[in-house]
Amino acid sequence: MHLKYDQSRVFFNPEFSHWLQYVDDLAKFSKKEVSAIQTLTAKYGDEILYKMIEDAKVAIRKDPDEVFHLFKLDKVRRDILSNSDFTDWVKYVDDLNAKHPEEPKFVVRSLRKYFADDYILTMTQSAKSVEGTRGIATKVEDDLLRVWLYSQKTPDDALGAIGHGELMYTLLESPLWGIWAKYLNAYNSRYPDKKATVIKVLTRKYGDDHVAEILEMAKSKDTTQDIATKLASMQLQLWLRNEKTVMDVFKILKLYRTESDFSHSPLLNPWVAYMNTIVTVNPNKMSVLLSTLETRFSERPLLQILDTAKKFPSMESAATQLKAEKIEDILREGYPPRRHLKC
Repeated sequence: MHLKYDQSRVFFNPEFSHWLQYVDDLAKFSKKEVSAIQTLTAKYGDEILYKMIEDAKVAIRKDPDEVFHLFKLDKVRRDILSNSDFTDWVKYVDDLNAKHPEEPKFVVRSLRKYFADDYILTMTQSAKSVEGTRGIATKVEDDLLRVWLYSQKTPDDALGAIGHGELMYTLLESPLWGIWAKYLNAYNSRYPDKKATVIKVLTRKYGDDHVAEILEMAKSKDTTQDIATKLASMQLQLWLRNEKTVMDVFKILKLYRTESDFSHSPLLNPWVAYMNTIVTVNPNKMSVLLSTLETRFSERPLLQILDTAKKFPSMESAATQLKAEKIEDILREGYPPRRHLKC
């Protein structure tokens, strides 16, 4: 095709689509990299070519997806956010939206045809750390969250979209956690009648025992200690509002699997923390609670429970007294102390 047409009419040339197909076919069989956008840029230059597309009101590829294809962006699989053609394409979509605000187009809709949501968000996190791509990465990220909102994607589904299964035990350390929390807040503002809470969503996804274990691990790390402590408190309050008994939570956390020896269970602490929550609200329940524990458990696990309970001010005195009584009983019976006191 002769590209000597008037610049404003080259895209209206009926042969143009045939020429595009020819370039695509040539690229498949040629050892040299060939693209329509490179040829047009070489002919007219970047600025003139972009103005041609705008002046012609994108008569050749009105849909952003088609311009995405024209720029060969559908072939890019790495570092697309730093690709100069991608930057030009985003500008095109912005200009299109400015001219037709009644029919907004989303940059991320085209990206989602080639990349999963979690991969897109992973790309934006990397790109946001670089000055030259921070702006465009933030735009893509915000675009994706808006698309989620418009489609009424629930926070539960959004958590699944960021790869919650692979991230389970490092969830709070992941940069995607912040994005998900941001989305949950936006969702609650947009749909207050469907308000979701972080702890309820996590519980539905992972179960009480896994959430408790995740939070115990996260509390041991400086970077996640604060948020994990806050969420752990929310979990205790959720159990309390649901009127769970101490033994209900024992079952929920599946502590019966290790009830003969809790020394290697990370879930002993959240369980005892729940006991503390109950007696803090109602101190009169302390004696019944300790009596239940004393009846339910043998010496070793009971002493392990009491040692953990001593860490909580509301239980320290009673737990210390009961432990002293149990040790005295053990010694009186003449059993070797190590048999019962090994924790």
